[in-house]
Amino acid sequence: MTIVVGVNEIDSRFSGTTLFNTVVVIGPDGTLQNRHRKLMPTNPERMVWGTGDASGLRVVDTPVGRLGCLICWESYMPLARYALYAQNIDILINPTWDNGELCLATLRHIAREGGCWVISTATAMQGSDLPADFPDRDRLFKAEEWINDGDAVKSQLEALGYTVDLQYAQDDIPNQLSQLENEITKGPKALIIASIDGTTLSDALQKAADAGVVVVAYDRLIKKTPNVDYYTTFDNFGVGVIQAKSLLKGLGYPENKGPFNVELFGGSPDDNNAFFFYDGAMSVLQPLIDDKTLVVKSGQMGMDKVGTLRWLAATAQARMDNLLSANYSDGSRVDGVLSPYDGLSRGIIASLRAVGYGTADQPWPIVTGQDAETASVKAIIAGEQYSTVFKDTRELAKATVELVDKVLSGGKPEGLDTKTYNNDVKVVPSILLTPHEVDKSNYQELVVDSGYIKAEELK
Repeated sequence: MTIVVGVNEIDSRFSGTTLFNTVVVIGPDGTLQNRHRKLMPTNPERMVWGTGDASGLRVVDTPVGRLGCLICWESYMPLARYALYAQNIDILINPTWDNGELCLATLRHIAREGGCWVISTATAMQGSDLPADFPDRDRLFKAEEWINDGDAVKSQLEALGYTVDLQYAQDDIPNQLSQLENEITKGPKALIIASIDGTTLSDALQKAADAGVVVVAYDRLIKKTPNVDYYTTFDNFGVGVIQAKSLLKGLGYPENKGPFNVELFGGSPDDNNAFFFYDGAMSVLQPLIDDKTLVVKSGQMGMDKVGTLRWLAATAQARMDNLLSANYSDGSRVDGVLSPYDGLSRGIIASLRAVGYGTADQPWPIVTGQDAETASVKAIIAGEQYSTVFKDTRELAKATVELVDKVLSGGKPEGLDTKTYNNDVKVVPSILLTPHEVDKSNYQELVVDSGYIKAEELK
């Protein structure tokens, strides 16, 4: 057996302080056959990894043939490829993060150009490989909500006879732009886009408009362009209202008059929905903050202060750590936390647990959430998280498919909201679905009996 594996390497022979992105080849006898350091880390990677040299551009003999390695975007470097071709390579290994069409086309080109086999792995492990209750899972992987949505939209469109090309951008903006531009060259009738950053797609969508392509923004509004035709989502202002009312219910208001110490979290500032969630919640909470029923001890309010970039649980956990140490070290307690998303909620709960919350002497604060993710429903059952907002993405996928089919069939969609979602250029006609609060009293009915989560997943 020959093993090829990527490692983070520090070379102790010299400074012992430079970290290298390295791929090593280990022979059947356990000896190190080759070590190749990435020649030039990609863009922001240069803040982490040092530059390698060409000493690892070697081909080594193995029982399966002569083998060499290129890391990630080195596959785009013709001189690096030629260095391996010149050594009569049989197998080229290319560990990379990219599984997009452009990368695959390059790898196929290398196989033809070099007359060799090419093996590439886009990732060693995906979030779906880990159970929902794996410790700190949210700090390692994001939720698979887009995968579930994408599969549902694809299967339903295919059932209607459409050919569907489904791409995931792995939360990488340049990758999504590249995928989008590549899709437009294929002459599609429609594009359904769940944007990572809704402000970055204007140029690509102009090309789509020029080609007469129908563009549907899926759950995240695409902004600053006239070339988005429809938007399908949930009543996101209503989501915030539900979260705020749930927070107050958990606090026992109005029977319990307070005052209550609360902290506020917002979603990612590059996601238009985050502002609707926050504004909806504050439409309920602000009057109670004004009359001192609710006290934000940190004083941090407004999306510029409470936003959580990329919806990262680790970022929410770190901010909650800081809020607790700066504002609650005097023995006072935080009574509630407005969280707009389950992943953030679990990061917040981890921070609260670390300072002793969740005991008889220090009960859990009321923590809200959104998306009815399995790990958070389990936390609700356990009493750690108070509630979540259930947005049945199966229904969103269905509504999106029906919209696309009607438009492509020459029909006119009905029941569109034409007032709410202004993308800074125009009001985008929208389909708004209804969200639902989920807590310990109704999770069985809403998410289990409906088939959204299997009962065994909550054990």
